[in-house]
Amino acid sequence: MDNPHPKVAELTGSPAAHNYNGGFSLELMLKDMSLALSNGGSAEVSFRDEPTFPLSTNALQLYRMAYNHGYKKRDFSVLYQFLKGQTKV
Repeated sequence: MDNPHPKVAELTGSPAAHNYNGGFSLELMLKDMSLALSNGGSAEVSFRDEPTFPLSTNALQLYRMAYNHGYKKRDFSVLYQFLKGQTKV
């Protein structure tokens, strides 16, 4: 995974260095995570008899929030800026 911080990303050329354009879109990440959680629940995957995936579920909620704020076509690492409260990336 590329570093989501724009200053560091300049060294690697990751999507963060290009205003989070290109890369793996937040829209695709949301789709994939939704499918994974759905399939995990259907397969009754559990950890210590807990059928939930708390970290993945929380991450999915954050990706949904960023998606609803218009970041769906940006690289999923735009979440870094979204969480910092920078709504205009």
